[in-house]
Amino acid sequence: MSPRRIQRRRARGWRMPDGAVYVGRPSRWGNPFQVQLGAEVFVRNVSADRSVLGIPPGMPKAILALWIDAPGVAVEAYLAWLRGDLLIARYKPLPPPPSPSSPPSPSEIREALGGRDLACWCPLDAPCHADVLLAVAAGTSPRDIDLSRVTPAEAVAS
Repeated sequence: MSPRRIQRRRARGWRMPDGAVYVGRPSRWGNPFQVQLGAEVFVRNVSADRSVLGIPPGMPKAILALWIDAPGVAVEAYLAWLRGDLLIARYKPLPPPPSPSSPPSPSEIREALGGRDLACWCPLDAPCHADVLLAVAAGTSPRDIDLSRVTPAEAVAS
């Protein structure tokens, strides 16, 4: 059976399955890009040749506000961060969430998460950074991930 995403629950008696790894905040694997109304994350596109989240290439020194207003945007920002195309400059008006300031490397993800189920709080029918982590843990380079093809299809309720 392939590794899958599991939705963590607070229901009485629920336990995370043996061998599953929690990848939400504040773990090493947590997505620092939170969906928050009224909050901005200031980011820098360090990619020289492509647009990242609407930030055009050729503006690598510009720090621009990014509104994380939907789960899909948070997952897209997480993937750009993993690729090294996006740097977090600061959060406004809230402090940054308790997650690492630098992304885990693909080899670190494969070594720690390969072959394991991943647990997060995201609903199974919504985009989640755990789906990106599952793809990288399975050997896909972050540069080769197409978010339109990464779906929670392998995610199941447990």
